[in-house]
Amino acid sequence: MVTIKIINHIQTNINHEDGSRVYHVIRNALQKRESVVLDFSEVDVLTSSFLNNSFRLLATDYEYDFLKSHLVINNSTRLINQMIRECVISTYKNDPTHSEALK
Repeated sequence: MVTIKIINHIQTNINHEDGSRVYHVIRNALQKRESVVLDFSEVDVLTSSFLNNSFRLLATDYEYDFLKSHLVINNSTRLINQMIRECVISTYKNDPTHSEALK
């Protein structure tokens, strides 16, 4: 299991570049079939551009069940959890190859 401290991979403005950086760190671990703990300590808010370049891409790359069983989110706020969930679910709903997983 790999723990990724999100604060170590973002700048102060939390933008699309940060999302891309986090995406690649997570993806590298998932490609090795490792479980990933995402630690959101010290992160209070995320932007949609961050989410689009991280979690939306992960949802495009991986099946819902795989992400659900390999990603754990820790030390996160209720708002961040909701934003991530909505981003991932909307990605699957808009992609016919993944939409079945949500039923």
